[in-house]
Amino acid sequence: MKRILGVLLFFGMTYGQTYVEGDYVSDFGTDICQNGEGYWSWEEQGFNKVTWIASFATWWGPCQAEAPQIEQIYQSYLDNPNVVIVTAGMDWNQPYSCQGWASEFQQTLPILDDGSGANIYGLFGSGYVPHSAVIAGDGLVIYSQSGFNYNTMISIIEYGLSTLVLDADEDGIMDDVDNCMDDYNPNQLDTDEDGTGDLCDACNNLIFTDGDINGDLSLNVLDILGLVDIILGEVESPCGYEASDMNSDGHVNILDVIRVVQLLINGTEQQAIIFLDDILTPIKFTKLIHELPTNYFVSNEIIVWPNPFNNLLNINGSGHTEIYNLMGKKIKQINLNGTYRWNTSDLSSGIYKIINNKKTTTITLVK
Repeated sequence: MKRILGVLLFFGMTYGQTYVEGDYVSDFGTDICQNGEGYWSWEEQGFNKVTWIASFATWWGPCQAEAPQIEQIYQSYLDNPNVVIVTAGMDWNQPYSCQGWASEFQQTLPILDDGSGANIYGLFGSGYVPHSAVIAGDGLVIYSQSGFNYNTMISIIEYGLSTLVLDADEDGIMDDVDNCMDDYNPNQLDTDEDGTGDLCDACNNLIFTDGDINGDLSLNVLDILGLVDIILGEVESPCGYEASDMNSDGHVNILDVIRVVQLLINGTEQQAIIFLDDILTPIKFTKLIHELPTNYFVSNEIIVWPNPFNNLLNINGSGHTEIYNLMGKKIKQINLNGTYRWNTSDLSSGIYKIINNKKTTTITLVK
């Protein structure tokens, strides 16, 4: 009879509820009695974070039933520094002490000592426990209700996270405008004006122009070699990558290498490929040339490499192609569609004429 009367009295009492949904809180707190120590303060532990305070009475069945679920939610957000979850207990030793409650229901989250309920529950609760209050980072009470629903609490926490304006490095510059979110740089210095602060600029404030992928303000062979290594997957270079997309097609590939070489030598596409054959190792050049699209041929010209050659000659182009010796004798006929690899072991050194789509190109082949 005494317990029933106590329940009725508890359900009927209020503590002059201070905050309701839509109010902004000022600092409040109480002592931690388990899973932590000292005084817990919202201003110290919860400001600019989403804070969930779950009030409970030790003897009340619904509070006991929700405890494992609160712990489960706490564990799911344990690695999120922007979420604070605590419980606030009252009516100790009926039958559980603070330590006994944590042990019985396997609670690892901080438990606050709310004594008679006047410190925490009295600020938010009205009517009965369990009660949950969720406070946004700026102190706005976004949820304050009795009862418990697992999915509802997850949704409220996620909503709170979406409203946060964060300052991860605590430099006074909010993350949405901070040019180094994880590094303390209140001066926001950005020498190269690329939107990334000097303190966290992985590219060391280098200034990249078209083709100058190493940012030394000079277009040279080093840029070509570096770009080839990136395309072949031999190195990774987040710096200057956009400057490598010479034809602005959203991809960095051999077509961009050809454009860079053309800029450097002021030559044609055919001359660019021959230049690449000169400066690259045979293995790299072969890998690179295989990256040419199958329907691609440079300026409708025939490209031949290597030259001088040994027993293999590569001919790149498109369309009907005939090869003649100096005596006018046709020695080869090919329908090109990309690169043709010709075994020339029985071919003598000399000068040969190549006719492609009725366009005559005279090439001196040196074997």
